[in-house]
Amino acid sequence: MAGRIDHGQSADPSTDRLLDCPTMRHLLIAFVLAAAVGACQPAGDDASKLALPFIVDNFDAALAQAQEQNLPLFVETWAPW
Repeated sequence: MAGRIDHGQSADPSTDRLLDCPTMRHLLIAFVLAAAVGACQPAGDDASKLALPFIVDNFDAALAQAQEQNLPLFVETWAPW
């Protein structure tokens, strides 16, 4: 029949091949994930409530607080070289 489109394929065959490319598939996944993460970020004053309090240059106090609150201890290290 004229004008009938098979629902198993798109009307434009070039779009079927677009997602066959691993690079395009990875870019699409990265874009979707970035959009989802951006939508989940709190706005305004709510963002400051989620900030982690850091204890700078006092390992003993940080360890004691972590043990008192039964929380893991996060230690950040770096070097300028």
